[in-house]
Amino acid sequence: MALLIVSGVVIVFLTVLAVKGRDIHNFTFKKFVINKALVTMLPPEYTLEEAERVRETVYRFYDHAKADQVSDADLLEVSNRIQGIMTDEKITDEETKGLLALIEEKKQKNAVP
Repeated sequence: MALLIVSGVVIVFLTVLAVKGRDIHNFTFKKFVINKALVTMLPPEYTLEEAERVRETVYRFYDHAKADQVSDADLLEVSNRIQGIMTDEKITDEETKGLLALIEEKKQKNAVP
């Protein structure tokens, strides 16, 4: 009986993850990665306005992904790029410009306004 209950819980969990996985990914990336870590790792020479522009651009990309206007592959590519540039706990101007260029490319590909 216990095995049946555990199996049911696992099936429900996997179903929720499959259905809501993209939403969970978007929420955690927006809340913790973009709003907290990404902004604090931007180059120190960035003004507050420049840092906010970067945050808004990345945040909007994830908003469009949540609205299914960005493919899963493109969302994963941008997320992986963000994770990659954050591995050394600092982000250079070149890395920031590369990330923004990638987001712009994905927006154009997916015709995101």
